[in-house]
Amino acid sequence: MCCSGLFSSGVYVTSEEFNAREAELLQALPQEFHSALSYYAYDKGHAYGHEEVLIHLGELVDMLAPCFKQYNNRVGVKL
Repeated sequence: MCCSGLFSSGVYVTSEEFNAREAELLQALPQEFHSALSYYAYDKGHAYGHEEVLIHLGELVDMLAPCFKQYNNRVGVKL
């Protein structure tokens, strides 16, 4: 999983760190999905902090990236 060891517990994540990590996670998926996934992760985790949002986003990416890769291979598209 991409999120294991993301941040040590109790460590505050700055906005810059959050933005950098979010962009890194989303690179695995088509840009057309970035906003929707970011919004969903924010909606599910923002009450608990940046770390929780990144965990939700990482779980989504972990779940969807292999599906997109398989789909792209089937239709002949490269990310």
